[in-house]
Amino acid sequence: MKDRKIIIPKDLLILLILATVLNLGRFSFFDKGSFLFLFWNMFLAFVPFMISSWMVWYQKRPTMYLPFMIAGFIAWLLFFPNAPYLITDLIHTGRVMIVPVFYDLLVLFSSALVGLSFSFYSLAHIESLIRVKFSKRNTHAILIGILLVSSFGIYLGRFIRFNSWNVVTDHTTLFSKIWAIISRPYAHQEAYLFTAFFFFTIYMLYSAWKHTKPPVID
Repeated sequence: MKDRKIIIPKDLLILLILATVLNLGRFSFFDKGSFLFLFWNMFLAFVPFMISSWMVWYQKRPTMYLPFMIAGFIAWLLFFPNAPYLITDLIHTGRVMIVPVFYDLLVLFSSALVGLSFSFYSLAHIESLIRVKFSKRNTHAILIGILLVSSFGIYLGRFIRFNSWNVVTDHTTLFSKIWAIISRPYAHQEAYLFTAFFFFTIYMLYSAWKHTKPPVID
């Protein structure tokens, strides 16, 4: 990264173009705009990638200072769940009967791949930053914590309909709900099961992705 421009990797850009074309084709051919919300979700998936890219750039600058990196990490952690969240949009498959199921599946699957790609590249940025200060083992432990928290955040977004910005706009309700889940685990088994299974899936996918991709930081 030689300047401040946010460079989207070519493979991710291809997926983004595919998801866009398929969604616009759905709107044009079937006159159905019910999946246009995916564009907003893909933008939200881009936000943590944008934040982590800036953090990597500033980390290499002599003027980099700790408060900026801490603020950047907090903002990144709040928005990061929006990227893998796109996987959960697959639940909309087949809900609009006028559109062939296979077409809806392609639209949703391509959008989910965009979200996963943004999340993996962004997480790789953060991992590279963490490794500057911590050992490989501690970095791995921190990543596990990040993915656990993010998986729980995805549950809050999908099933309870909270958003990242509710930390500011409706923090009382948000933290009350989180405390209810923590303090009454037997009454919220779905939250724990979803978090566990989603964490395991994302962790394994990210581990596989790292072994098939070249380094993302120049």
